Amino acid sequence: MRRPSAEHELPAAVVDVGWVNGLAAIRSLGRAGIRVLAVDHRPSALGFRSRYAERFVSADPHADPTGFVASIRALGEVVVFPTHDEQLNLIAQHLGELEVLAPFPGWDVLERVQSKRAQLDEAVAAGVDVPRTHYPSTAQEARAAAEDIGLPVLVKPEHPVGFKLRFRRQAFRCQSLDEVEESYKRAEEFSPMVQELVPGGDDTLYTVGSYVARDGRPLGVFSGRKLRQVPPGIGTCRVGEAVWVQDAVDAALRLLAGFGYFG
Repeated sequence: MRRPSAEHELPAAVVDVGWVNGLAAIRSLGRAGIRVLAVDHRPSALGFRSRYAERFVSADPHADPTGFVASIRALGEVVVFPTHDEQLNLIAQHLGELEVLAPFPGWDVLERVQSKRAQLDEAVAAGVDVPRTHYPSTAQEARAAAEDIGLPVLVKPEHPVGFKLRFRRQAFRCQSLDEVEESYKRAEEFSPMVQELVPGGDDTLYTVGSYVARDGRPLGVFSGRKLRQVPPGIGTCRVGEAVWVQDAVDAALRLLAGFGYFG
């Protein structure tokens, strides 16, 4: 991984530009006068249509991860901005082989950050409230965990990337013990956990986004909440608003500091 002295002279490579976050990154960087390479394995990717983007078609990270890493290597000296976890993880796992400048930590940190179990453990250590959670090793243990917590519950993966690709959702919401058992069996390869479902509408789900420097200083922080998500209850935000909630910001920054995260 290269660490140049004149970072601003390097082009930016926005990786996975098939959705609005990739397009937004291209526009922001391009308007700042930075040369932008738009990288995606789909020739019809949305970001390729931006006037700021130089199109670069890569190998498919899911079907051909080795080829995808080779595609990133072919970019040469760039600042790389992956917009989704699958691409981020592959790049992080091979940083030592690439010339890219990465505004995110290596796989040793990212692997823990993306583990739901590690997130909960680190949150407890940082004094951040967490829902009641059990880590069953069988479907019967999952059923017993749901009985202990009380229905409804969530059955969610410790390792979310593969789960999302398989099921196109973030978790299973279970209203009965039979649903808990069935959901556990479906998700078993992703180390599922059984977790308390915290009550509240979609508009009570808050988020904190940040950019943290390597020395731990927060250089930019966003706080907001969802107003509508699809599907309702457990889904992707479709309408949201910026709302500053200091307690949420403080908790998020403590959690990131506990992981030693930057980026």
